[in-house]
Amino acid sequence: MHNQPLETSEPPSTKIEAQLATLARPNPATPYSHGYSHENPKDMTLQQQKDVLDKTFPMLTEFAGKPPRGSVAPWWETSKEECSII
Repeated sequence: MHNQPLETSEPPSTKIEAQLATLARPNPATPYSHGYSHENPKDMTLQQQKDVLDKTFPMLTEFAGKPPRGSVAPWWETSKEECSII
């Protein structure tokens, strides 16, 4: 795993995507969603939560070669809506 921060002027989201691309493939682990930038779902609107899932689900599916099997909530907190939108 690449432990050094990327030195780039790219926005943080691009850095995250670049770091994911450096991980060894194929990854035999079962993928789980864990947010995009470790945001707290309890501090987000329902639409923001949906937007994060809409962005991360295809990214994880493409990266791991299989869709996420569940979610591990960032901050170990879930919103009241989270289970219904997953």
